[in-house]
Amino acid sequence: AIVLDTKSTDLDILASLFTFNFGKIICHLKSARKITSKLKGHISSGNLVVARIILGRQGGFKLADVLKEKKLNLDFSDLYLLDKLLPELDPEKILYNKLENNEFNWSNILEILGWSPKESQCSICGSFNVFAFNIGSQSFFCQKCSLRFKKNELIYL
Repeated sequence: AIVLDTKSTDLDILASLFTFNFGKIICHLKSARKITSKLKGHISSGNLVVARIILGRQGGFKLADVLKEKKLNLDFSDLYLLDKLLPELDPEKILYNKLENNEFNWSNILEILGWSPKESQCSICGSFNVFAFNIGSQSFFCQKCSLRFKKNELIYL
């Protein structure tokens, strides 16, 4: 799996993992923030890990074991946006292979996920020269119209 993002609670961590067979899975790591935890060092954004994921009693996923294989050369902010964009339990094997091989390109990723920048136009002015993609509205915008949004809401192509 590829670690997309982690969120901390008091002593626990919620990890968003992108797997080959199941797509994005959000796993709970109980007591992973304790000093004695052996899992925390392996769960960082951008790590390629071997993980044992189990189904919990309430139906959520739990991370039983994890071992870091290597650190991928991927930007944390790109992984954060990808985590927001991907639905849970929807496998994207082509995308997984590209990420595993450090082939990160937003135009290709959006095309794999069904939003082709090549055939899109700006949602405001209608220009075919798209510059950015808004995750919230799932719309493309030209460079001029993209200035209306906050930078952390947009994926720049």
